[in-house]
Amino acid sequence: MIDSEMKDAETRGQDTPGYMEDQKDTIVRNDVQSAPMTPTGSHSKDPLKGQFEWTIEKYSELPERQTSETFEIGGYYWNLLLFPRGNQTAKGQHVSLYLAVAEPGDDDEIMQEQHASFKRSAKFDLAIVDQLNGKRDIRKSARHSFTPDQNDWGFTTFAPLKDLTEEHGLCVNDKVVIRVDVNVVPFDEYEEFDSRKETGFVGLKNQGATCYMNSLLQTLYNVNQFRKAVYKLPTSEDEKPSESMELALQSVFHMLQFTKGPVSTKDLTCSFGWDTMDAFQQHDVQELNRILCDRLEEKMKGTRVEGTINKLFEGHFTNYIECIHIDYTSVRREAFQDLQLVVKGCGNIYDSFDEYCQVEVLEGENQYEAEGHGKQDAKRGVLFESLPPVLNIQLRRFEFDFERMMMIKVNDKHEFYEEIDLDKKDEDGNPRYLSSTADKTVSNKYKLLAVLVHSGGIHGGHYYAFIRPDGQSWLKFDDETVTKATKEQALDDNWGGTPEVVQGTFGNQPRVRFSNAYMLVYVRESEWDSIMCEVTEDDISEHIRARLRAEEEAKEKQWKEKAEAHLYTTVSVATDRALKRQIGSSVFFDLVDFNDVDVSLKLPKKAKFSEVQHAVEERVGVKPDNQRYWKFVSRKNHTSRPQVHVHVGEENLISDLQDHRAIRQGETTRVNLYVECLPEDKDLHVPACSTSMSVFFKRYYPDTKKTPPRLEYLKQAVISRTVPLEDMVESIKKIAGIAPNEDILLYEEVKSEPVVMITELDDLGKSGSGLELDDGDIFIVQTVCKDDDAKFPTAVDFLQDVKNRATLLLKPLSASSDKEEKAGTFTLEMKRDSVYDDISKSVAEHLKLDHPLKLRFTGQSLYTTAPKNQPFKYDQRFTLKDMCRGVSGIAAQHVLYYEVINLPLPEFERLVTHRVAIHNAKHEDIATVTVTVPKDSTVQDLLDLVKTESKGKISSDAHLRILEIYQWKIWQVFDPKCKVEEHLDSNPWYLRAEVIPDSQVDLEQDGQMHVHCLQVEEREQPEGKANLAFPFSDPFLMNISKTETVGQLKQRVQQEMQIPDKEFATWKVVLVTSLMALEPLDDDVVIADKLNPTDMSPARLKARLKALKEAAAAKETEKPVLKFRNYSVKDEKIKHEKLDQVKVAEEEVPEVDLDHVIGEDTEEVIANVAPKKPNWDLRREIAGKLAKLERKTQRAIAELALEEEKKRMAASSKAS
Repeated sequence: MIDSEMKDAETRGQDTPGYMEDQKDTIVRNDVQSAPMTPTGSHSKDPLKGQFEWTIEKYSELPERQTSETFEIGGYYWNLLLFPRGNQTAKGQHVSLYLAVAEPGDDDEIMQEQHASFKRSAKFDLAIVDQLNGKRDIRKSARHSFTPDQNDWGFTTFAPLKDLTEEHGLCVNDKVVIRVDVNVVPFDEYEEFDSRKETGFVGLKNQGATCYMNSLLQTLYNVNQFRKAVYKLPTSEDEKPSESMELALQSVFHMLQFTKGPVSTKDLTCSFGWDTMDAFQQHDVQELNRILCDRLEEKMKGTRVEGTINKLFEGHFTNYIECIHIDYTSVRREAFQDLQLVVKGCGNIYDSFDEYCQVEVLEGENQYEAEGHGKQDAKRGVLFESLPPVLNIQLRRFEFDFERMMMIKVNDKHEFYEEIDLDKKDEDGNPRYLSSTADKTVSNKYKLLAVLVHSGGIHGGHYYAFIRPDGQSWLKFDDETVTKATKEQALDDNWGGTPEVVQGTFGNQPRVRFSNAYMLVYVRESEWDSIMCEVTEDDISEHIRARLRAEEEAKEKQWKEKAEAHLYTTVSVATDRALKRQIGSSVFFDLVDFNDVDVSLKLPKKAKFSEVQHAVEERVGVKPDNQRYWKFVSRKNHTSRPQVHVHVGEENLISDLQDHRAIRQGETTRVNLYVECLPEDKDLHVPACSTSMSVFFKRYYPDTKKTPPRLEYLKQAVISRTVPLEDMVESIKKIAGIAPNEDILLYEEVKSEPVVMITELDDLGKSGSGLELDDGDIFIVQTVCKDDDAKFPTAVDFLQDVKNRATLLLKPLSASSDKEEKAGTFTLEMKRDSVYDDISKSVAEHLKLDHPLKLRFTGQSLYTTAPKNQPFKYDQRFTLKDMCRGVSGIAAQHVLYYEVINLPLPEFERLVTHRVAIHNAKHEDIATVTVTVPKDSTVQDLLDLVKTESKGKISSDAHLRILEIYQWKIWQVFDPKCKVEEHLDSNPWYLRAEVIPDSQVDLEQDGQMHVHCLQVEEREQPEGKANLAFPFSDPFLMNISKTETVGQLKQRVQQEMQIPDKEFATWKVVLVTSLMALEPLDDDVVIADKLNPTDMSPARLKARLKALKEAAAAKETEKPVLKFRNYSVKDEKIKHEKLDQVKVAEEEVPEVDLDHVIGEDTEEVIANVAPKKPNWDLRREIAGKLAKLERKTQRAIAELALEEEKKRMAASSKAS
């Protein structure tokens, strides 16, 4: 690795990061005496620090590159790398010097393992030593995280060659001395930049999608008066930050002010009641700000900081309506804590304020109803009565587009400034934004404190903030890092809309900036000093300071332990006492669980092994002279056995026990040992391994009518490899306490994973060598069971049963939070071969249900901790092993999610639930109902239930039919006599029940055909392209004869829909193909001449629907891909997707290639009428039917649109 890196080093220029001359380039006085002029390594008391000195003779004769000998500092091996006459850009001008990770030798297995995947960080000083008086050393400092890709670091222009003279003392008698001081530090991805050191501030850690919250918290933190008020909130030292929002916020602010590195917000989000999923979803910043401030204002009541939130952030505006021709004015005063200003159509912030305070004239049909004066012409507007000291402005970058029925981001250019004056006058000299009652003595000139930025689109992005705490210099707060920024970066670059010229395939192309400001925070200039007051530690409660000091000390200790971890080894020693305690109770296979042994020590690798011996003597009572050690070794069959004898000498070190494996920073190696405690007269000498071996004995006791089966540990013994086992039977019986006349069975325990493998040793005439036995092997001995009723007569039977046991973790499927899930979670001991009925019965008994099968189970994804998309179907043959299968490389997880249902599962699965929209005879959507019917019921049964659930909206004698709709087309009309399970599957696209017109009782009568009619919007396209039609209503059926004209159809449509003549006069009929191209139709056109009778037949539609669904079913066997807009997530269930403050439950569905299924030959003819006002209720139900995955999401968007439209209309109605 070093050779390849050196090749890289030769190409590094002077300006390459890490090799620049800005890393402490100094000539210093060095009071440290030079070591003897030979390579040496020295270690200080700190095990992570050390010094190495390299003396080079005949410097002028050195080759182009020279590597020092390997030295060890901080538990790692290093080299110095020298280019005596420079490399690349420094060639012939400077000396180039680097610190490098040592490359292992061919016979050094430990270093080879280390080098394969190392990660380590170090601070280091490189120096060329002044050999005359030590006053003119050339020294440079650096810090670097060494990885396989960057395994050397240093300086290309370390020292000018001209300075390497005897006069300077740097090269004396052609001899040069180079010294390096190394300090190993924890590997940290953020270590290259110290925000506190560079800017005086630190960042906040991102929990997954909390960058929006981080930008808000940093802004609030830098409103110093707000921070001081938070510090003064009364909190108790007994409270937990994760359960108290105010305490958590105090903690975050304190750490932002006084700690070194990025601050965690986990306690704060936990105090919000958020679970892990919430931390991975972006929420609304304005909503979070209001909730946070409202909660704090509530907590401040009755304290010395009561009212602080309102004093800082609350202003007031006046809504007025002033009649023009009479003396009548209506005024309503309202409070606000933030202003929402329009961006679209406003070039700068003053334009937005003008739009906010714009006067609207109410006249004509929109006249104002003045009390006592009737309808009057009036002016309506908004003016500010008072503005707050801290003005929060929300720029409306996100809006709902009613044409496209979706949220969009407004990236238009919108300028804002470092200072704004809201005392501006209009042309007449009157206040532009202030009411006549506003306090004229208060200045409303504001200074910009913070700019909160969103970079990205409507479906996601990144949030960060620019803040100038001192009112002069801008800083960028981007999650974990805080960096200096310019005014242009904070303001101009976030106006949005400004085209950036980028180099594209076809030359320079403009590109809109998608990073722009969405929130501005201004502070009144006259109150800047008081609001941005100094905040000291004295402002913080003592119990908070004490708590945080303790936390910092704990973090410092943890940091130090992590930094030094690789210097230590955890030595765990198993004794016979531990084996006796564990085997048969917590351990059945192998020998011991090292998490529960008598002796476990964390020792420096340089410590002597005698420390282990003394610890064993202290805790077990056996002198070192009577301790014999065996090291556990991992075998190829994935077992670990004490196979290697440890030869203990006076000078043996812990590092001598270390496995040949990678030593990573932050990782402590483990060594597991078994100590054999010998009598005092026993020699510690182990017989030759070729003639003897160390083995372990267990005894199995079969179950009887009075006692259960049990397994126990006997002892360890050294036996001969060459003596036949039959010659040792008597000795084995003696060890097991079995009478000489008893018959025994002898087994070897081979392994337990992935299956139990226990071999009976029935050929006792063979020796241990003949049976391929080795050190550490386990024997199981038992007497021959003579009880025919024994459930487990042999050790094999018993251990197979143990292997079949499983601890099943049950979680509630419907839990809405981590807390609720924890409350409903429990465990049960089960057998892996338990069938569905047994599992359900056990869970039902635990939950105290009245029926054992009123439960439904869902497995857990192997790739996440989320439940799978589909529950298990009821199957009596289905076992726990089937439910909790693993896959290659991923072990089985014994976790099931449960949900309680109101019927036994077999009956529950025979039901089907459908959501059905109900239309009246005028094709109006009047209701939506959810109905549940047995699968073997008929469609007529379903319609009867729909009629009942309509609660009188459909008369009892009305005739209904049910249709399936997809992509604004009616795919089929269901026969009332057909079975639901046969023709109405469990997941239809969209169902509609409607009153049947008398003319359409028989849709397939001779000489008749039907067309789909719906309302469309005509959208203009660029010049040269035909306009397109975009539907916004449900389709409906109209029967036509072969000679019927467009004019005749229009008359029937008007009559059926009961449209007034004046409104219907603006309607026109167009023909729309599947590509949505428009073709206007004159009234005298015969419709049948434009239609394909074959394509319009019910049989054709049914065949097409069948093909579409068969394709979807075929895809279900493939690996599911959840597609949502522009990204996909594999094997992942997304619980909630936030779309414009609407959480929509998503489902994993197979991707269906609709174009391939439908094809271009399925041109659908639709008779269209337009332009009636869009019916949002209808559109809500069908706007999202383009694909299964989009269905629920689009419905939620449409519901939001409807809600916004209703609010707007209500507001307009109320105002007028």
